[in-house]
Amino acid sequence: MEIELTQRTIDAIAYRTAVIVMQKLKKAQKESQNLPKMVSTREAAAILGITPGRMRQIAERFPHIKQGEHKQGKLLFVRDALLENY
Repeated sequence: MEIELTQRTIDAIAYRTAVIVMQKLKKAQKESQNLPKMVSTREAAAILGITPGRMRQIAERFPHIKQGEHKQGKLLFVRDALLENY
């Protein structure tokens, strides 16, 4: 089954698609602004005035996530939580 579309219909589809994409991008941008600022182990250690090695030893005391699938994944710490405990 073959359907022929007019240029006007194609333009309308493209415009509607662009509107939907922009709405989703704006929503994602708003959501990302609500995410906490994350810092590396080195930055977290500097905030607390300790070495990065010590920061890894006490990581469980602070909110963090591990990035990567391996045992030695990169740790990212919530910056505001570090500043509250400084």
